[in-house]
Amino acid sequence: MDIFLIILVVMLALGVTDLIVGVSNDAVNFTNSAIGSRVATRRTIMIVASIGIFIGALTASGMMEVARKGIFNPDGFTLLELMQLFLAVMITDVILLDLYNTLGLPTSTTVSLVFEIFGAALVLAVWKSPSPGEAFNLINSAGALKIISGIVLSVVIAFFSGMVIQFIFRSLFTFDINRTLRYLGGLFGGIAFTSLLFFIFLNVLKSSSLLRPETSQYIMEHFGTIMLVTFIVFAAISQVLVLLKINILKYVVLSGTGALAMAFAGNDLVNFIGVPLASYSVYELIGQNKGNTAVLATALSGNVDTPGYLLYIAAAIMTVTLWFSKKAQTVTKTEVGLATQGETYEGFSANNIARGLVQIGLTLWESIKFLLPSFIKNFFARRYMMTPNQKNRLLLQEGHAFDLLRASVNIATASSLIMIGTLNKLPLSTTFVTFMVAMGTSLSDKAWGRDNAVFRVSGVLTVIGGWFMTAIIASLTSGFIVSFIHLVGFWSMLVLVPATIVLIYVMGKFHRRRQKDYDTRLEQLSFIKQNPVKALEKSVEAIADSMAKSYEVLNDLSRDLTSGKTKHINSTGKRLRKLSSFHKISINQIIQIANEHFSDRDLVSIHSLTSALNYVKHVIESINRIREQTIDRVTLYQIPLTKEEAEDIRAMRRFSQEMIDKIKEAIDKRSVKNDFALKKMNALTKIRMQIHNNQLKRLKHGHSKVKTSVSYLIIIDEMVEINANLIELYNSLTKVIPWLITKKKNKKK
Repeated sequence: MDIFLIILVVMLALGVTDLIVGVSNDAVNFTNSAIGSRVATRRTIMIVASIGIFIGALTASGMMEVARKGIFNPDGFTLLELMQLFLAVMITDVILLDLYNTLGLPTSTTVSLVFEIFGAALVLAVWKSPSPGEAFNLINSAGALKIISGIVLSVVIAFFSGMVIQFIFRSLFTFDINRTLRYLGGLFGGIAFTSLLFFIFLNVLKSSSLLRPETSQYIMEHFGTIMLVTFIVFAAISQVLVLLKINILKYVVLSGTGALAMAFAGNDLVNFIGVPLASYSVYELIGQNKGNTAVLATALSGNVDTPGYLLYIAAAIMTVTLWFSKKAQTVTKTEVGLATQGETYEGFSANNIARGLVQIGLTLWESIKFLLPSFIKNFFARRYMMTPNQKNRLLLQEGHAFDLLRASVNIATASSLIMIGTLNKLPLSTTFVTFMVAMGTSLSDKAWGRDNAVFRVSGVLTVIGGWFMTAIIASLTSGFIVSFIHLVGFWSMLVLVPATIVLIYVMGKFHRRRQKDYDTRLEQLSFIKQNPVKALEKSVEAIADSMAKSYEVLNDLSRDLTSGKTKHINSTGKRLRKLSSFHKISINQIIQIANEHFSDRDLVSIHSLTSALNYVKHVIESINRIREQTIDRVTLYQIPLTKEEAEDIRAMRRFSQEMIDKIKEAIDKRSVKNDFALKKMNALTKIRMQIHNNQLKRLKHGHSKVKTSVSYLIIIDEMVEINANLIELYNSLTKVIPWLITKKKNKKK
């Protein structure tokens, strides 16, 4: 019994950890609209969500289905096997959800739990059954297939519903919400508040003890009539509030945030603590059977009651996590970032599937535009027109990803779809619905333009792919872990528990590094908007730093080339890739600055700056080609460089060092010499000719080999190219630096 008591303590610790990682992922479901629209301060949003979680815990039924969704039959397994199964499920759930949190990807905690149980139960059934057919008799495969169909259904319905409904309401309200809300606020408020009220009833209160059974039955029997009356009442109240100049959209978003938080706590909270509680029931049964673990778990075929105080403790843990979890904020940022109306740091790289989908979408849209009459196109163009003042109000307020209309549509549409799914017993997922509705409204609201559509679609595809991978990874991982426990015994915890702790630590460290990079990019974006001239100065200063780091890489490669070893090869590859990203990021920033903050007469000087950055790119590319030649030469064990050849390379490096020092001096002191670049270019031409002549003489007199000379001369030419680009870079700075000085002086005036 002692080992099972230890297991129980481990399960309790895993249950608390699962609560933390679970709410870190699911928080995005009920906070994304409020945070994205900045409907209130973060503190107010968190208070509303926290209240919703505690009310949801109060209304929870307190029942845990051990055979979640009928995935497996407990009476087909022994008490020992069930304890193994539950332990494997909890370890997998903690690792899987923390992995998704680290990557900032929202997923369904219910789907992960279901398929963890499915995978572990199926593997255990295979281990104990003489044939696969008998193993599947212990598993309800239909339940798993129903969940998969629910994923597809949720994705398709939610996305297109969000897109169409947002299009309708944006066409009605336009971006001038303050004006149109006076006329249409009552209608929208009636729809939104009615959907939220019935969403709360159907998904939170219906199965709780707060409503008497006869009350619930009466509401369901007169559902249509009650909904119509409720709509009329809320529409009238909303219109009165609008006339009193009260922004009802704020109350829609805050109410929806609380309602979704209630639904989450009422329906999903018990998922995180249910498995540890079920393992406690197994522990009690082992005691009742005097330590006989070979007894079938028939007693667990029913429901396991969850004490109310445990639900409140769980709600408290989740609330604290909601307030302080950095990973919860990361997952929220992913969804909000994909829905942002303006410029933001795009966290996903483009992929070919996204490019293909965007191309198909653009082709279809152009075809539709061609078929539509001009008066219809002009009408909707006017409805979607955003004046500069409206754009400034919407986009230039710090932290606002979209306006309150879109946030309200997100809330109302998601709650309505979940309500309809509940009425029709459709397996819709809250996570899938809320995310895809937000993506649909973003597309409809023109948040996805030609400049960012591929990146946004790539992000959406990554998240959707992650949902399907959740089921696959959950099943395979839990199956592997339960096999390990089954074969090794519970002493396997000596490996599994430390491994889980190490994985969580490593993912936490990775998350902190990733978050720091994200915050830096976001700060740069904010800095650009507020201080465009200083932002350009920083871009110029970064050139000197980038060239200094490039020279360090060149020195390391030269050492490897001279010594005939590959000591620095791996590190130089990583450093060059990092330097390569500098050019792309800087070019994007400068183009954005030029487009938004500078006039046409400044474009010539800005062009000189982009040219300077292109010379940086060419330098990095040449160093990379030198690296390739170094790898070939060293790994083929070719004859080492002669003293004369090594001295030639040192001469080229000294030239590079001198140019980089001059570039740094020009940037630091804001002073350039107009004739310096021409003198250095003439000197470089002479040095190149001298090196080539010397090498040809060495070949002629047998002091060098033809094969090794080819790679050597290629390296020399690349070093000449590096120095030529450094000279051109300095020449570009002779135009950029005086212009920056002038812009800075004019700004002070």
